[in-house]
Amino acid sequence: MAAIKFNSNEKDIALKLFLRGFKMGEKLSIKKIHEIHRDEWVLLVNPDISPETKVDGGEVVFHSKDRGEVHRRLSDFKGDKAIVFTGKIPEDVGVLL
Repeated sequence: MAAIKFNSNEKDIALKLFLRGFKMGEKLSIKKIHEIHRDEWVLLVNPDISPETKVDGGEVVFHSKDRGEVHRRLSDFKGDKAIVFTGKIPEDVGVLL
């Protein structure tokens, strides 16, 4: 069996999830994602999208306080993806959907 290699950020994600009883690759609710990754940009694969086009959850593959860093990692993952911000968006900031 080959060993899986993680970068340091992926190790952080795996440890946070493991300590909370979750397994890598497990889909998390958007509520749980907000609890684990406060005030961060979170990259999800296989997102669950509601009929109202809201992200309801997904598999966390990357997270960072730096939005640009999350966007740079988009091409590292295949399939459907979504990015969510788990903090409060300031009133003077516009968001394009």
